[in-house]
Amino acid sequence: MIDYKNITFFPFLYLFICYIFISFPIVSFGNKQYTSIISPNINRLNFLIISLLLIIFLDFILSFSSLSGVITSLTNTDNFSYIYNDTINDNADKMTLGTNYLHIIASAFSDVLPFLFFYYLTLERKSKLILFFLLISLLHPLINTISYAGRNGLVVFILLLSSNYILFKNLYTKLNKRIIIMIIIFFGAFTVLTIMAITYARFSTGMQDDNSAIESVISYGGQSALNFNEYIFNTKAYSYGDNSFPLIRMILGLDYSNNPIIRQENWGYKMQIPVHIFYTLIGDLTLDFGPIITILLIIILSTGIYRKTKKNIGGIKVYDIFLIYFWFNISAQAIFYFMNKTIGGNIKIAVFVLMYIFMKRILYSSNKGVL
Repeated sequence: MIDYKNITFFPFLYLFICYIFISFPIVSFGNKQYTSIISPNINRLNFLIISLLLIIFLDFILSFSSLSGVITSLTNTDNFSYIYNDTINDNADKMTLGTNYLHIIASAFSDVLPFLFFYYLTLERKSKLILFFLLISLLHPLINTISYAGRNGLVVFILLLSSNYILFKNLYTKLNKRIIIMIIIFFGAFTVLTIMAITYARFSTGMQDDNSAIESVISYGGQSALNFNEYIFNTKAYSYGDNSFPLIRMILGLDYSNNPIIRQENWGYKMQIPVHIFYTLIGDLTLDFGPIITILLIIILSTGIYRKTKKNIGGIKVYDIFLIYFWFNISAQAIFYFMNKTIGGNIKIAVFVLMYIFMKRILYSSNKGVL
């Protein structure tokens, strides 16, 4: 356990102000009581969904060894500790650029499909077969996370399912609401049990140095903010995007770290603080750009998203909801760390942006009609 000796008031105040700005567009959008959506071109929507489903299920087939490994781990939970240890020792970043480009593409779209599933369920004209495969596709991010014995991704997955339900609940029939709640309860129970199994496995085999598994789980809820307070304002250097946006540095031809282990080795001695612990989303951005640029960046992005979604002339559109979903996807990570700070995670953000543009420019071009 970390011994905190330099806790002061101002870093907590700074965090609180940043959280207010981050949550503002989400809270503002949540106050809207919309009961209909201007429907996009259904044929283009189906084409988009089918294309993504083909990518996801082809990755399922070609990554069968990962799926079988997950099944083995669920039946013998001690295996989780060895998977986690192998991931660390091999400097393995499951979302960096490697040779398995199909897996990279499938993983980049894995957070888009839950949104499409929850929206597709609201349509009157829909294919039950597409809806079924969208439901099955929800397993993809779960298998990805479990395959390397991760825990944070499982928590965020449940948050995303819950947020999607909240975004679309006014559009569901009573039957659909019951179905959705049952799905969330099922995935929620499965996720909680898996997190417990992973945590127990790490500690039962002596591969974690903390005092106990229970203390580890409890500390996850608050240690990021404490770490931020203890270390961030004392750092001796900034990584100028290498921590959170290595893909941009790579595109610009700058030196970059292609996985977290290399990044820790490159920057730990320069910053003179531990770089292998959680600092919250705001902390990760601050490690890159400092507190002033970070809060300005958050204000600019939050204001931009709020302005894009505050007015819905003629009714709300799918891309408005998707933009809020994207922002929530990022904000849900704020309590732990910036989970999209790998190269693969940066690609996920790029995919969200491209999907927003696609929905706005393609799905709604020359289209009329209200759901």
